[in-house]
Amino acid sequence: MCHSQPSVRRTGLAATPLYCDMKTKLLIFNIFIVTSLFAQKTIMSFDSGLKFDSIFESFSPGEFTGTVNGVLLFKSEKSNEFILDFQGSSAKLFVENDPDTIYANNYLKYVGQTTSGKSKVRYTTYATAHSFSVEIGNKIYGFNLIDGCCCVIIDGLEFYYKLETKTEYLILKVIKELELRENFRSHTQKLILLPNSVIVFAIKNFKM
Repeated sequence: MCHSQPSVRRTGLAATPLYCDMKTKLLIFNIFIVTSLFAQKTIMSFDSGLKFDSIFESFSPGEFTGTVNGVLLFKSEKSNEFILDFQGSSAKLFVENDPDTIYANNYLKYVGQTTSGKSKVRYTTYATAHSFSVEIGNKIYGFNLIDGCCCVIIDGLEFYYKLETKTEYLILKVIKELELRENFRSHTQKLILLPNSVIVFAIKNFKM
Protein backbone atom coordinates (compact mmCIF):
# COMPACT_ATOMS: atom_id res chain seq x y z
CA MET A 1 0.00 0.00 0.00
CA CYS A 2 1.69 3.17 -1.09
CA HIS A 3 1.44 6.04 -3.45
CA SER A 4 3.29 4.44 -6.33
CA GLN A 5 3.80 0.71 -5.77
CA PRO A 6 1.32 -1.95 -4.58
CA SER A 7 2.96 -2.41 -1.21
CA VAL A 8 2.87 -0.65 2.14
CA ARG A 9 5.70 1.62 3.16
CA ARG A 10 6.50 0.70 6.72
CA THR A 11 8.90 2.18 9.21
CA GLY A 12 9.99 1.02 12.64
CA LEU A 13 8.93 2.55 15.90
CA ALA A 14 11.22 5.25 17.22
CA ALA A 15 10.23 5.75 20.84
CA THR A 16 11.50 5.58 24.39
CA PRO A 17 10.94 2.36 26.37
CA LEU A 18 8.20 4.09 28.38
CA TYR A 19 6.40 5.24 25.24
CA CYS A 20 6.63 1.78 23.71
CA ASP A 21 5.18 0.26 26.85
CA MET A 22 2.25 2.68 26.79
CA LYS A 23 1.83 2.08 23.07
CA THR A 24 1.74 -1.66 23.66
CA LYS A 25 -0.99 -1.23 26.25
CA LEU A 26 -3.01 0.85 23.80
CA LEU A 27 -2.59 -1.79 21.13
CA ILE A 28 -3.70 -4.55 23.48
CA PHE A 29 -6.74 -2.50 24.44
CA ASN A 30 -7.59 -1.90 20.78
CA ILE A 31 -7.16 -5.57 19.93
CA PHE A 32 -9.73 -6.38 22.59
CA ILE A 33 -12.17 -3.75 21.34
CA VAL A 34 -11.70 -4.51 17.65
CA THR A 35 -12.04 -8.26 17.99
CA SER A 36 -15.31 -7.74 19.83
CA LEU A 37 -16.64 -5.65 16.92
CA PHE A 38 -15.60 -7.69 13.89
CA ALA A 39 -15.88 -11.30 12.81
CA GLN A 40 -12.84 -13.44 12.16
CA LYS A 41 -12.88 -12.77 8.42
CA THR A 42 -11.97 -9.14 9.07
CA ILE A 43 -8.29 -9.02 10.06
CA MET A 44 -6.73 -6.01 11.69
CA SER A 45 -3.20 -4.82 11.00
CA PHE A 46 -1.30 -2.56 13.40
CA ASP A 47 1.33 -0.21 12.00
CA SER A 48 2.24 3.12 13.60
CA GLY A 49 4.59 3.83 10.69
CA LEU A 50 1.82 3.76 8.09
CA LYS A 51 0.99 7.02 6.36
CA PHE A 52 -1.81 8.01 4.03
CA ASP A 53 0.19 9.82 1.36
CA SER A 54 -2.48 12.26 0.24
CA ILE A 55 -1.52 15.80 -0.63
CA PHE A 56 -4.73 16.87 1.10
CA GLU A 57 -3.23 15.93 4.48
CA SER A 58 -1.55 19.35 4.56
CA PHE A 59 -4.46 21.33 3.10
CA SER A 60 -6.55 23.81 5.03
CA PRO A 61 -10.12 22.69 5.78
CA GLY A 62 -12.41 22.85 2.78
CA GLU A 63 -14.54 20.99 0.25
CA PHE A 64 -13.07 19.56 -2.96
CA THR A 65 -14.93 18.03 -5.89
CA GLY A 66 -14.27 15.20 -8.32
CA THR A 67 -15.60 11.90 -9.61
CA VAL A 68 -15.71 8.28 -8.53
CA ASN A 69 -15.49 5.15 -10.69
CA GLY A 70 -15.53 1.44 -9.96
CA VAL A 71 -17.68 -1.37 -8.67
CA LEU A 72 -18.35 -2.82 -5.23
CA LEU A 73 -19.31 -6.49 -5.07
CA PHE A 74 -21.44 -7.69 -2.17
CA LYS A 75 -22.94 -10.84 -0.72
CA SER A 76 -25.80 -10.68 1.77
CA GLU A 77 -26.28 -12.94 4.78
CA LYS A 78 -28.59 -15.02 2.58
CA SER A 79 -25.76 -15.38 0.02
CA ASN A 80 -27.49 -13.15 -2.53
CA GLU A 81 -24.92 -11.24 -4.56
CA PHE A 82 -25.35 -7.69 -5.89
CA ILE A 83 -23.21 -4.75 -6.99
CA LEU A 84 -22.95 -1.01 -6.56
CA ASP A 85 -21.51 0.62 -9.66
CA PHE A 86 -19.86 4.02 -10.04
CA GLN A 87 -19.41 5.44 -13.54
CA GLY A 88 -17.98 8.93 -13.37
CA SER A 89 -20.37 9.74 -10.56
CA SER A 90 -20.17 12.81 -8.35
CA ALA A 91 -17.63 12.69 -5.52
CA LYS A 92 -16.47 15.09 -2.84
CA LEU A 93 -13.64 15.27 -0.35
CA PHE A 94 -14.18 17.12 2.90
CA VAL A 95 -10.99 18.18 4.70
CA GLU A 96 -12.06 18.71 8.29
CA ASN A 97 -9.83 20.00 11.04
CA ASP A 98 -9.34 18.10 14.28
CA PRO A 99 -9.57 20.90 16.87
CA ASP A 100 -7.68 18.82 19.41
CA THR A 101 -4.96 17.72 16.95
CA ILE A 102 -4.32 14.57 18.98
CA TYR A 103 -2.90 12.33 16.25
CA ALA A 104 -3.28 14.44 13.10
CA ASN A 105 -4.42 17.86 11.91
CA ASN A 106 -7.18 16.76 9.55
CA TYR A 107 -9.79 14.17 8.78
CA LEU A 108 -10.10 13.37 5.07
CA LYS A 109 -13.69 12.34 4.30
CA TYR A 110 -14.44 10.99 0.81
CA VAL A 111 -18.04 10.61 -0.37
CA GLY A 112 -19.11 9.19 -3.72
CA GLN A 113 -22.49 8.49 -5.30
CA THR A 114 -23.43 5.44 -7.32
CA THR A 115 -24.38 5.84 -10.98
CA SER A 116 -28.05 5.84 -10.05
CA GLY A 117 -27.49 8.34 -7.25
CA LYS A 118 -29.44 6.11 -4.85
CA SER A 119 -26.49 4.83 -2.79
CA LYS A 120 -23.20 6.21 -1.50
CA VAL A 121 -19.73 5.05 -0.53
CA ARG A 122 -17.81 6.79 2.23
CA TYR A 123 -14.15 6.50 3.13
CA THR A 124 -12.37 8.45 5.87
CA THR A 125 -8.74 8.60 6.96
CA TYR A 126 -7.26 10.07 10.11
CA ALA A 127 -3.71 9.65 11.41
CA THR A 128 -2.95 5.97 10.69
CA ALA A 129 -6.51 4.61 10.79
CA HIS A 130 -9.47 4.58 8.45
CA SER A 131 -13.17 3.80 8.07
CA PHE A 132 -15.25 2.53 5.16
CA SER A 133 -19.01 2.38 4.70
CA VAL A 134 -21.82 2.22 2.17
CA GLU A 135 -25.22 3.84 2.43
CA ILE A 136 -27.95 1.78 0.79
CA GLY A 137 -31.45 3.14 1.14
CA ASN A 138 -31.81 4.22 4.75
CA LYS A 139 -29.18 1.79 6.06
CA ILE A 140 -25.44 2.18 6.58
CA TYR A 141 -23.00 -0.73 6.64
CA GLY A 142 -19.34 -0.37 7.42
CA PHE A 143 -16.36 -0.55 9.73
CA ASN A 144 -14.74 2.27 11.66
CA LEU A 145 -11.25 1.95 13.11
CA ILE A 146 -10.73 5.64 13.85
CA ASP A 147 -10.66 5.19 17.61
CA GLY A 148 -8.27 4.51 20.46
CA CYS A 149 -4.68 4.93 19.32
CA CYS A 150 -5.74 5.45 15.66
CA CYS A 151 -3.10 2.98 14.46
CA VAL A 152 -5.34 0.21 13.13
CA ILE A 153 -6.05 -0.59 9.50
CA ILE A 154 -7.95 -3.34 7.72
CA ASP A 155 -5.85 -6.14 6.29
CA GLY A 156 -7.70 -6.74 3.05
CA LEU A 157 -8.32 -3.19 1.89
CA GLU A 158 -5.44 -1.82 -0.16
CA PHE A 159 -5.08 1.86 -0.97
CA TYR A 160 -2.86 3.76 -3.38
CA TYR A 161 -2.43 7.42 -4.25
CA LYS A 162 -1.48 8.82 -7.64
CA LEU A 163 -0.99 12.54 -8.22
CA GLU A 164 -1.35 14.35 -11.52
CA THR A 165 -1.11 18.10 -12.08
CA LYS A 166 -4.58 19.07 -10.87
CA THR A 167 -6.03 15.78 -9.63
CA GLU A 168 -5.21 13.24 -6.96
CA TYR A 169 -6.42 9.68 -7.44
CA LEU A 170 -7.21 7.43 -4.49
CA ILE A 171 -7.56 3.78 -5.47
CA LEU A 172 -9.21 1.39 -3.01
CA LYS A 173 -8.96 -2.33 -3.76
CA VAL A 174 -10.49 -5.18 -1.78
CA ILE A 175 -8.35 -8.32 -1.70
CA LYS A 176 -10.16 -10.31 1.02
CA GLU A 177 -13.74 -10.73 2.13
CA LEU A 178 -14.63 -7.95 4.58
CA GLU A 179 -17.66 -7.78 6.82
CA LEU A 180 -19.56 -4.51 6.92
CA ARG A 181 -21.90 -4.21 9.90
CA GLU A 182 -25.10 -2.20 10.03
CA ASN A 183 -24.44 1.09 11.87
CA PHE A 184 -20.89 -0.16 12.57
CA ARG A 185 -22.16 -2.35 15.43
CA SER A 186 -21.46 -6.01 16.14
CA HIS A 187 -24.32 -8.52 16.23
CA THR A 188 -26.24 -6.56 13.60
CA GLN A 189 -27.07 -7.34 10.00
CA LYS A 190 -23.99 -7.61 7.82
CA LEU A 191 -22.89 -7.40 4.22
CA ILE A 192 -19.82 -9.15 2.85
CA LEU A 193 -17.67 -6.92 0.65
CA LEU A 194 -16.07 -9.26 -1.87
CA PRO A 195 -12.55 -9.37 -3.35
CA ASN A 196 -11.93 -7.55 -6.65
CA SER A 197 -14.11 -4.64 -5.58
CA VAL A 198 -12.38 -1.43 -6.70
CA ILE A 199 -13.19 2.23 -6.16
CA VAL A 200 -11.25 5.17 -7.65
CA PHE A 201 -11.77 8.69 -6.33
CA ALA A 202 -10.44 11.44 -8.62
CA ILE A 203 -10.38 14.65 -6.61
CA LYS A 204 -9.33 18.03 -7.99
CA ASN A 205 -6.70 19.57 -5.74
CA PHE A 206 -8.16 23.06 -5.88
CA LYS A 207 -11.41 24.57 -4.68
CA MET A 208 -14.10 25.38 -7.22
